[in-house]
This record gives sequence, C-alpha cells and structure tokens, in this order.
Amino acid sequence: MIYKDFEKLVTSSEETCLKFVDDNFKYPNLTVKKTIIESVANMCIIDSKNIGIKKVDVINKNLYFVLEFTRLCLVEINDLFIPDEEDKTSLLLNVEIAVEFYDLCMELGIVDHMISKCQEIGIFITMDLDNYIDNELLETNSVSAVLNNKLNELLTKIPEIDLKNFVKDLPKQLNKLKPENVELINKALNYNQELETKKAVLDSIKQEEKDKSN
Repeated sequence: MIYKDFEKLVTSSEETCLKFVDDNFKYPNLTVKKTIIESVANMCIIDSKNIGIKKVDVINKNLYFVLEFTRLCLVEINDLFIPDEEDKTSLLLNVEIAVEFYDLCMELGIVDHMISKCQEIGIFITMDLDNYIDNELLETNSVSAVLNNKLNELLTKIPEIDLKNFVKDLPKQLNKLKPENVELINKALNYNQELETKKAVLDSIKQEEKDKSN
C-alpha cells in the first residue's frame, strides 16, 4: 500500500481507522520484537561530534519505533523507502513521507490502539529497547572502547609508529591535554557511571516482575 492510499483510508472516519487496525494488526512474536529493538537502536545511536562517543537521537528513536512497529505489525507502506541514486541496490528513507506517516499515526492514535491490543508487549518492547540502547552505549562509550578506537585510528595512520616510545610517552602527553579535553574525559566517565546505575535499576525492576510472575 502506498502512503496516499493509507492516508485516505484512515482519515475517512475514526471507525474506519480503528477497524483497519483491528483487521490488520499482527501480534508480534519474539523474532519481530527482536527486529524492532535492533532496527530502532541501530538507527538512533549516532556519533557525538565525531569524538568517538555515541549518543541517542531521540527524534530518530521515536520515528523509527513507529515505522518499524507499524511495518511489522500492521501495514507496509511501499513508498517509505526510495532507491539510493549512488547505490541502486540500496534503499533510503523517504523522509518527507516518513514524517507525514509518523504524524498521521500519532494524531489518529493508531500506535496507541496497536499497543492497547497487546499492552504487555508494548511495555516489553519499550523497556527492552531502552535497556538494549543503554547496553550499547555502555559498551561503546566505555573509556577503554573509546581509547581503543582512537588508538586503532592512530595506528592505521602511522603504521611505522614506535609502540614502546609511544606507550612510554603517553602519560606525559595526557598531562598536556587541554582543560576542555580533560573535562570531556571526565564527562565520559560520569556518563558511563550513570548508564551503569540505570542498567542496574532496570535489571532490578525486571527481576522483581519476574519474581512476581513466578
């Protein structure tokens, strides 16, 4: 179905819109839930100012959650993606239609109605999505991971580097860091600690819910 046909159908009346959701909604199994979580995380975790640290683009997170949830559980909009002019084998998001589709689904309460049909699954997806993203950030933003990536970049640029002297001089070079760079490293350390705390809280909540269900 193309977007214009979908728009015409769901905006004809509230009754028609809800009936469309009721008739076409597909309950997400474990594979679908996994696909939604991984796809959304992949699209919303981005580089932060090219300094080796990752962050979450909240706009992308909300947009791609709606796109993936509706695509896999309700309807596939064929013109949401267009061929990449540089790589004909790849597809690019049609941003204009994607934004219109997102706004329409939110305005008409389509996503809320879908979640109401499987409320526990909606909660599961959103909680696990946040947990998955936090774990990804915790791993990629760890000081060791950031330093490792930067060192790898340096080694590829200077293949003949004297590693012994480099390691020996490293403490001296760190002491010469500008105050703003030292502050950046401290922020990264604090950010990792916040993520670890948040992950521990989420794990505790999930364990409590599991214990209650048993």
